Amino acid sequence: MVRLSGIKTRLALNKWECKWFSIIRVKSRRQFLRLLVCFLSQREQTQVSVREIAKVTFASSLGTALENFDFFIAGLAAGLVWPTVFFSGLSTGAALALSLVAFALTSIVRPVGAFLFGHFGDRMGRRTTLVWTLMCMGIGTFLIAILPGNAVIGVWAAILLSIFRIIQGLGMGGELGSAVSIVSEFAAKSKYRSVWNSIVMSTTPIGLMMGGVAFSGVAAAMSKTDFVIWGWRLIFVAGAVTAVVGLALRYKISESPLFLKVRERKELVKAPAVEVLKRQWFVILLMAVIGAQGHAWGSIVQRPLSLSYLEAVGVGASFASYAIALSAGLGIFVCILGGYLGDVIGRRWTMRIGIAIPAILAYPAFFMMGTRNLALIMLAQVMFYSPTYICYGNYASCFSEQFETKYRNSGAGLSYQLGTFINAMVTVAIIAPVLNAFPGPLQSYPYILGIAEVVAVIAFISTFLIKETKGAELT
Repeated sequence: MVRLSGIKTRLALNKWECKWFSIIRVKSRRQFLRLLVCFLSQREQTQVSVREIAKVTFASSLGTALENFDFFIAGLAAGLVWPTVFFSGLSTGAALALSLVAFALTSIVRPVGAFLFGHFGDRMGRRTTLVWTLMCMGIGTFLIAILPGNAVIGVWAAILLSIFRIIQGLGMGGELGSAVSIVSEFAAKSKYRSVWNSIVMSTTPIGLMMGGVAFSGVAAAMSKTDFVIWGWRLIFVAGAVTAVVGLALRYKISESPLFLKVRERKELVKAPAVEVLKRQWFVILLMAVIGAQGHAWGSIVQRPLSLSYLEAVGVGASFASYAIALSAGLGIFVCILGGYLGDVIGRRWTMRIGIAIPAILAYPAFFMMGTRNLALIMLAQVMFYSPTYICYGNYASCFSEQFETKYRNSGAGLSYQLGTFINAMVTVAIIAPVLNAFPGPLQSYPYILGIAEVVAVIAFISTFLIKETKGAELT
């Protein structure tokens, strides 16, 4: 018998040798072994079934859905419940301000989570990191659900709430980089790589819709007093249960085949997060700016600004919320459409389309909302915000494919989370002062839209400076 152990390493075949030996006549046992190893290595590269890709995609998507579910319910709780429960000894304004600070802590520490879990994802594997990121989110959510209020433990309520939000933020920061890396690497040979990644990103609107439905449903089912005392906690418990289900699914998936090959070749980097920042800091910055424009339209313009604008013109907040929910629902399908376009016309052109449409329609949409016509308001929210999900459908593939496997987790995670950080800094340093300079949203909205337009223009230009990765081989 011929012993094949280690033969692939000793012979060091490349793809051109594989093609050459497949057409020449086999004259020796050594040539036969080279042909056999070549055949086996080619099968190894291509045999990732659609079912396995789907399994990994679904397990990865749960974390992204939970991240956005938590973001939505925590934002509502920070405005409506936490000031009373955790900051009850302060004035109304101070309690609300500190509650919003606790809410914002997750955005501040997300880049830290991306750096930390990106390092471990590129050193220990994507699957391991996905388990830990979801565990952080689930533990943080559950601990907030059972945290006693200020009336029971005093100032420790606010301190512990902040700590638990930091734990959640670290998990959220490491979540997306690990998720998109493992999906990209399982789908490395698929011609629909961007579509698979867009499924992960489509859970963003799903998580937002689930959070809105859960919060509204529980609040409507009980008195306001009961909801403030214990009802809101049920929603956070539901988020923690979802994390447990996600952990069970992630525990069963396999490790990324590309990561395993890098580990076999002993090409792992000692400090991948540091290395990628040194080598590709400009790419990370470009991708962060591209991501920031998407966050700006959603977390600044559509939700806070358009809601307050509609309230100022006399439209009920409930109808405005339904309009936003509808645009998010359509965003699920637009997101996957964006992934499909990325596989057809390329990542960069799809990003440009997703950036340009909201920028063009922003001012007309606010003009339509100013008419107070309910049909036009609904149409304005849909036509303005839903197209932003074209970009979301491409973020995952575009972010992950800019980097090599040995530091893909770190690069993709830092790119996305630095985008959220840039958006938060723009909000604090620019948006907030502009809002304070005017008596209300009816006077300030043209200037807020102008700031978002500037961010969109910078993001549009950035798409010309990144490389096109449609059909590129992942290494």
